[in-house]
Amino acid sequence: MIENLLLDPDAIHEVLKPFGTSTPARTPDDVRTLLSQIADERIEDEVRLRIKQQLPIGRLEIEPHELLDSTDLDALVSRKSATWAARLRELGVGNADSITDRARNDVEAIVAAGKQQERFHGKRILQKLHQRLNVNGVGLSQTAFATQIAAPAACGERLRRLTDAPISAITLYIPSTLTSTVTAASADSGTSALAKQCHYHRAAWERGEPDPTGRAELRRDIFALARTLEPGTRANLTALAAEIGTA
Repeated sequence: MIENLLLDPDAIHEVLKPFGTSTPARTPDDVRTLLSQIADERIEDEVRLRIKQQLPIGRLEIEPHELLDSTDLDALVSRKSATWAARLRELGVGNADSITDRARNDVEAIVAAGKQQERFHGKRILQKLHQRLNVNGVGLSQTAFATQIAAPAACGERLRRLTDAPISAITLYIPSTLTSTVTAASADSGTSALAKQCHYHRAAWERGEPDPTGRAELRRDIFALARTLEPGTRANLTALAAEIGTA
């Protein structure tokens, strides 16, 4: 969530400076401590959120025509309940590797890595922080609080650290089917070398370490290959090559 990017202790402290002693967070370290406390209080809620996200969408749905056509409402509800239970069993509910266990393991891994303020529900942390800071009564509403944090946060090291990797993944994207499409396009040695380059760049992208070098040349060579192919394959390969991100 965008609110996670606003959980910057230094940026928050800049916003709080004019309030002096009217706020309990008078230093960046005070803000850090308060953010950590709020994030730790959210652990059980974070587990519940992750369980809810994994539950099948739809719940117990009954269509109007089913009600009209049914003479036994109990039987209809029973059939629907059985379908719902089957969907839950498919998710492993009640097993050792259940959605509950997976949700808790996910949250525990986040806590162990110290990533609560990056991975927990940022909007709720920011809401609770605003309440704890006691600044609403002196004219800083929750919306104004978030808006004012944005400016110093945008210049901070934390935002750069959190956004560099995803921005790089977007700008240096490599399509997942590019290697197999290039491989299938031709069996000659030149194409084989081209496929190896595609595989290298895709593997680096999947590791979160995209390599910006040689991207323009790779795209150019794939366009050149595409021009030698039949129209259908040419169009597919051209579209994939156009998705290759360059620095």
